[in-house]
Amino acid sequence: MRIPQILALTLLAGIHASQAPTTTTAGDEKTMAPVALAELQAVLDRDMAPVLKSGALEPSTGGGVTIGVIQHGERRIFTYGTAKPDSVFEIGSITKTFTGLILAQMVLQGKVRFDEPVRALLPTGTVAKPATGAEITLLDLSIQHSGLPRMPDNFHPADPDNPYADYDAKLLYEFIAKQGVVLPANAPFGYSNLGVGLLGQALANRAELPYATLLHDQITGPLKMQDTGIALTPAMKIRFIQGHDGEHKPAHSWELDALAGAGGIRSTAADMLTYLEAQLHPDRLPVSAQRGSYAKTLPTAIANSHTLRAEAGGGMHIALNWFRVDDTGNYWHNGGTGGYSSFALFNPEKDFALIVLSNTSPNAENFSDKLGQHIAQRLTGLPAVSLVAEKHTETAIDPKLLDGYVGKFQLAPDFILTFTKEDNKLFTQATGQPKFQVFPEADKKFFLKVVDAQLTFVTDSPGRATSVILHQGGRDQEAKRIE
Repeated sequence: MRIPQILALTLLAGIHASQAPTTTTAGDEKTMAPVALAELQAVLDRDMAPVLKSGALEPSTGGGVTIGVIQHGERRIFTYGTAKPDSVFEIGSITKTFTGLILAQMVLQGKVRFDEPVRALLPTGTVAKPATGAEITLLDLSIQHSGLPRMPDNFHPADPDNPYADYDAKLLYEFIAKQGVVLPANAPFGYSNLGVGLLGQALANRAELPYATLLHDQITGPLKMQDTGIALTPAMKIRFIQGHDGEHKPAHSWELDALAGAGGIRSTAADMLTYLEAQLHPDRLPVSAQRGSYAKTLPTAIANSHTLRAEAGGGMHIALNWFRVDDTGNYWHNGGTGGYSSFALFNPEKDFALIVLSNTSPNAENFSDKLGQHIAQRLTGLPAVSLVAEKHTETAIDPKLLDGYVGKFQLAPDFILTFTKEDNKLFTQATGQPKFQVFPEADKKFFLKVVDAQLTFVTDSPGRATSVILHQGGRDQEAKRIE
């Protein structure tokens, strides 16, 4: 059964994925001068050739990607594999950035407050006010510091191929009633599909509109994004590209109900470029003089949605659902559903943005993320991560060696990798993320199957690890032992 918690692709260290690598990579993926947009097609054609022949987009996979890039106001759309320029895709968790922007809009319009308890936006009597202490606010939900779990424990899909379809508001409210809305003291970053889905439902309640209508009124309508929404219009349905799971088998589309604000949007590259161009230059948006127009508040709301509000681990901060990498200035988010994956990035200082839309669900290779990083690196002249997947083979090692790797290793002040041994197997869990098994390919070298990342332990003479090096996205990051 496919795990239905894919909506957010923040797997182990996945939130580091958009950081620029510090070393060159093998093969043709070497450092180049910044590539001008007019030259990007030729560069991508060359870089993608191996992938189209025997990689993520080889003919037998049915895979395709549509790429949109905007730089200094100029747009380009590129396609590879089975995708077309106007293909419609599920964008998964990039939806969360729209929900964050709806929040910013409604704050400016005086309809909600950032510090307003989410309890106040739920039906009367849904959940009790905490007897003492702070409670979860709308801002806490948007910045992923609510203390809520990644998914509710009453999430039991009737159809694993369309897992969110039957999770309705009644089930959501039942979970919140049981969970409560107490805000844990110093709640750390913890990625939660549940939290942002709850935010979307709460905002829709306050507006007295379905989330899909609220999305249109507040964002896609003012921006004239006619190919973006929760439900497929007849015109979109014709161009809705067939999705594929991680094993390249045809996958069912996902319909989201109460958690639509966490990952329910479908869109095209052209519409997403419109959205990203608005992120780059909100001051250039035409605003309506009509009284009460949602377009009137949109420029300021977009700017406000970029304000950094909390740490997100791994050298990043989070705004209203946008992550920002501290050392590059890139704002980004990715997403995935049962048959699609996506990656969005924009950099206001360098004035460029990109969107990658794929009709294949996230798998260990995380091709959409990798391609998005690769394009950003080409545009800025940084060493580019290779698009060719490296093969890793599991091998047997002495289970006693694993004892030396158990412990906590600090990658950043707010980002810790915890390693545990269970049944002679090694597992790791990053701050605010699920636990995953890591597999040995040598005594000190391990890899993950859920994400394209590898680990190398550095040990002292007795075999106790003093640090671990994370290899991901062409970057090597050392985490020192703290326990």
